Amino acid sequence: MDKKLLCVVLAACVPAAVYAFTDSLWIVGAQGYHGDLVSAEIWLQYEGGGEGDMMSDFTIPLTWDAAVCTAVAITIGPDFRNENWMNVSQIDNQGTQGPPAVSKMCVAAFLPGPVGSPGTRGTHLAATVDLRILNTASPGDSTCFDTIMSGFTPPVEFGFWDLAGMTKYIPSFSTDCIRVLSYADSLWIVGGQGYPGDLVPVEVWLQYEGGGYGDSITAFDIPLTYDATICTVEAITIGTDFMNGIRDWTDASKIDNQGTQGPPAVPKIAISAFTLCPMCFYPVPRGTHHAATVGFRILESVVPPDSTCLDTLMQAFTPRVYLGFVDIEGYTTHIPSFSTDCIQVIDYYCGDANADRRISSADIVYLGNYIYRVGPEPYGQGDVNLDGRVTVADAIYLGHYIYRGGPEPCNP
Repeated sequence: MDKKLLCVVLAACVPAAVYAFTDSLWIVGAQGYHGDLVSAEIWLQYEGGGEGDMMSDFTIPLTWDAAVCTAVAITIGPDFRNENWMNVSQIDNQGTQGPPAVSKMCVAAFLPGPVGSPGTRGTHLAATVDLRILNTASPGDSTCFDTIMSGFTPPVEFGFWDLAGMTKYIPSFSTDCIRVLSYADSLWIVGGQGYPGDLVPVEVWLQYEGGGYGDSITAFDIPLTYDATICTVEAITIGTDFMNGIRDWTDASKIDNQGTQGPPAVPKIAISAFTLCPMCFYPVPRGTHHAATVGFRILESVVPPDSTCLDTLMQAFTPRVYLGFVDIEGYTTHIPSFSTDCIQVIDYYCGDANADRRISSADIVYLGNYIYRVGPEPYGQGDVNLDGRVTVADAIYLGHYIYRGGPEPCNP
């Protein structure tokens, strides 16, 4: 026989002997904070006992760590939720159903009779399990579902029922778990830039995650220091989340440009707000909030490109001062993460008469108002044609520069 023909004949006969159907199970886990309700998915791959086989029942026993979470609900997957399938899922968080005493559940669905719509071979979402992470769980804790319940008497195994009968085995499954996240309160600064003498608004933002599910801010205290050779603080405006119309929040912000409030003697501010009755009013929920806007006045004597960043790490103080939140669970102090965004002093742009840090038609209007004695003096250099005086010729010069590509201001 031709060798090539022999290979083709053998290849045609081999698959029936060596290919095996492989049922399997895996878990798609989730992560969350204390008290969160998270959902884990249970997927199964059904291959049956042979070509054309179909699933008519499945039973999936699971265990998990009761110190991490409790099971709240089981929702059977859509492939098994029609009128032909019945759901007999059970949850046992307390471990009362016989040895060993562990938290367990049984995710099960079946056809009441041989007539119906059995599950076809392939991949199916068996169920979604909602689990509540305990408030007592520690960040970093986790629990994986365990389907190998051989410690039970009698042993319990994952099983499919198909048209050919019951198949019992220890399935393969992923090690994906329920993970407990760490809460991460943080603070960051949105700086600004300006000319010497400018008032620069700086935003202070906070990310509050609290100590557990449903936590809320009832007070915060943000101490900040800055470089007094660069600027002074003129005003603090508390963010809108903490200054509503019900007047349940009180602003206790303070400015200390002179450094009189104890060592070290540096300029500092305290951005503070609090509720008078934390349990009676409306605390601010977990999430991102605009704590305050601080108005910094850049000193006239500052030379560009000087800058100052706000510092929340005030460990040199006696006693030490940290960013603090007060929530419905108690008081939390920590050293926050924050951006290094700063107040930057920039060089003056000749021709920027209104000090908006760009040269535009608004500067022509500004110069015109000043020339005809109805507006304030131009900021910086108003004599853009360098003839020794500020006149309508300077406004015309700016117009040529903006609209016709004329020479730059202060460079005739």
